[in-house]
Amino acid sequence: MANSAFPIAPNFGTVSVSGQSDLIASTPYGTLTLAKAGAVTLTTSRTAGVYSVTVLTSTIGDLSGPSASTDSELPLFDGTSGKLLKRSNTLTGAVSLDAGVVSAGVIPVSLGGTGLSSATAYGTLCAGATSADPFQVVGPGTANYILTSNGAGALPSYSTSIDSLGTPSYLATYSPSSATSSDITLTSGYTNYLIIGMNVRTSFDGDQLQLRTSSDGTTYDSGANYSYGGASNGGSSTSSGQTTIPLSGGSIGNAAGEACNFRIVVYSPATTAPTRLHADVVWTNNLSTTFNTQHSWRITGVHTVSAVTQKVRLLFASGTMTGTIYVYGIN
Repeated sequence: MANSAFPIAPNFGTVSVSGQSDLIASTPYGTLTLAKAGAVTLTTSRTAGVYSVTVLTSTIGDLSGPSASTDSELPLFDGTSGKLLKRSNTLTGAVSLDAGVVSAGVIPVSLGGTGLSSATAYGTLCAGATSADPFQVVGPGTANYILTSNGAGALPSYSTSIDSLGTPSYLATYSPSSATSSDITLTSGYTNYLIIGMNVRTSFDGDQLQLRTSSDGTTYDSGANYSYGGASNGGSSTSSGQTTIPLSGGSIGNAAGEACNFRIVVYSPATTAPTRLHADVVWTNNLSTTFNTQHSWRITGVHTVSAVTQKVRLLFASGTMTGTIYVYGIN
């Protein structure tokens, strides 16, 4: 309420107040009484024969707090009365305070956040090492790669896949018949090569399909220069210093109807570097449909010598080879 002042004559009949009805005395010498109420303060003065009354009002509640604060600082209740405030400079959580000033904060996993203040652009978020740890970021991956699990206790990773490669272009068909091996040419100018085997049979019962590489197209490396890692419906296996890359277990049958089928991708054989491949192989060692006679094997292998690869040789460990093999180029 704004301050107001008005003159009062010693003897009055009417008192006029701006914005209010006139006060009219009931007798020529009436008495005007101003009563103080609540937070109203009345002061009187007389100047040059004029009497004045000054009315001061203020609104004062019952909530009190510190005498000073910092700009943008959040107030906190002090105690449980609901009438006392205090300053805060230690609040943390969804927001953080530096000397009581609000700023953006990291939301922890326990409050529904990621626990991260930033993340790699276009990366993939993965949970932390424990249920309460901050999230982790994988990638971003390379175009056409797939996100592959690396098992419990490890982050997934992006890797190439037979199914994620470009459209294959047919190159050749190989039809070994009781042959000791089948030599596949990989010099058609493509980046990668897809090799598909259909109904490939061995003459030896309990055989293993294998692969070697040739850097000159004539001789094949039979030294201990191959490594592999694979998994099957019967377990997993890894090894280095091998003389071939095993593409199957040693249980391919040779009876009528027993054979193996496979698809192999050879990556960048024209590059002077260790040649890598990825293969899926299925085979039978008995015409029964029970689990332990139908086998599958997924393997990654590498020829550890830095050299171009002009050809790969498919062979059985013991028997001769009969079947149909298709070759495709992929960029």
